[in-house]
Amino acid sequence: MSEGPTSDPTPRARPGGRSQQVAERVLAAVTQVLIEAGYAELSFRDISQMANVSRTTLYRRWPSRADLAIDAITVAATDQMTPPDTGNFAADLSALLGKIADFITSPLGVAALSASLEIGASEPMARELFWKKRFGDLAPMFERAQARGELPAQLDIEAALAMLAGAIYFRVLVSASSVDEEWIQRIVTTFLAGA
Repeated sequence: MSEGPTSDPTPRARPGGRSQQVAERVLAAVTQVLIEAGYAELSFRDISQMANVSRTTLYRRWPSRADLAIDAITVAATDQMTPPDTGNFAADLSALLGKIADFITSPLGVAALSASLEIGASEPMARELFWKKRFGDLAPMFERAQARGELPAQLDIEAALAMLAGAIYFRVLVSASSVDEEWIQRIVTTFLAGA
């Protein structure tokens, strides 16, 4: 029987349904490969076998290896770095920076950073979209603080996030130092004094 003119061949995700279960298996397999072997070893053939999903299903939802990796990293980062909402910006920021530090020093965080660099070399737009989404996920914490009068309304949120997260990345990746509560409080205090 032929499909009608309004048919959409794209599978629709059903919360808790088969489509969601397939996505969870696929992203778990991708995460495992990224951690154990790295982005260079990520292949549709292996993910298809590991997740028990046809390659056709994979290609329909994730057209490229970069799409697979970015989706897995995005889900993991969102799960692990959801911005807190305590009603106090300094407390929220301290908690968020701690989560960022925990993530980038975890096996998945290390694999995610490496994959991001490799993806950026071949597909810079994909990496840019990933970081824009991350900024979009974290911006509401700043917007709530602006609404409460804790931050100026004209604050450039994207630049602020880049500076704050950059301090954590610098500490871990450039100076190879640990991120402890004292370092986080120094960042928060310095930022709030300038803001």
